[in-house]
Amino acid sequence: MRTQFLLLSALSSLLMSGYPAIQSVRAEQPVLVQQQQWEQISSSEGGFTVLMPVAPTQNRQTTDGNKVSLDANLFTASLEEGKVKYSVSYTNFPEDIAQLPPEFILDSLSSRFTSDRKLKLINQQDIRLEEYSGKEFKFEAPGGKIVNYRTYLVKQRLYQLTTEIPKDRESALSADVEKFMTSFQLVK
Repeated sequence: MRTQFLLLSALSSLLMSGYPAIQSVRAEQPVLVQQQQWEQISSSEGGFTVLMPVAPTQNRQTTDGNKVSLDANLFTASLEEGKVKYSVSYTNFPEDIAQLPPEFILDSLSSRFTSDRKLKLINQQDIRLEEYSGKEFKFEAPGGKIVNYRTYLVKQRLYQLTTEIPKDRESALSADVEKFMTSFQLVK
């Protein structure tokens, strides 16, 4: 049980760390296809496609825990000098974590959001992508930001979709946020 706790702590640290110390690495280049001013991003390594308003940058973020090291592959599209962000990431984790019930892993992530006093939770709900479980959160973050977050657990991989937008532009950008979130698909 202690090993599971340590693994989940490392996973939670990686997922909740925001965007600290991101190291650029040479990685697979996303394939871009123009579609109504948005670009379809396709990652064969990541096994997904998603629409983004501009071509993203790709980075890899590593978190080293007590007994586990986790890599998150992050695609981020920034607009308006970084005030508006759309990102999708995927993290592969060890079988020790994959053996845990999906609800346990997703609920562990949920508790990190709901217990963070810097975040004001607006909404949360269970969601699905095909047959896979997920969670959706919307919260207000410091700096007047609204963050929309979806995560899906697909076997040993955790996908995360995040948007960060200024609170005063929430209604103006809501259609774009929805377009991004609903465009995410798994590639088999």
